[in-house]
Amino acid sequence: MFTRGLKLVLSFSWIAFVVAIGLGIVTIYLSALRSAKKASKISPIESIRNSSEIKIKSKKLKSPKVIKKIFELVEKFLIKI
Repeated sequence: MFTRGLKLVLSFSWIAFVVAIGLGIVTIYLSALRSAKKASKISPIESIRNSSEIKIKSKKLKSPKVIKKIFELVEKFLIKI
């Protein structure tokens, strides 16, 4: 119906591919480097001894008042259904 005379061309850019791969490698390297620096500050024996004492503290999620109002409205609407 609307495709008369329409040609689709698939193109591949090696530059975009190489940049994406390079950016991925740099991101992974930097995140691994950050973790390694944190781990290097603690001796292996201390980390084994204190592994049972490590507890993750949950943080209270803060959201804007507008978002809270939207969820309240959706909740009220769903309860009526």
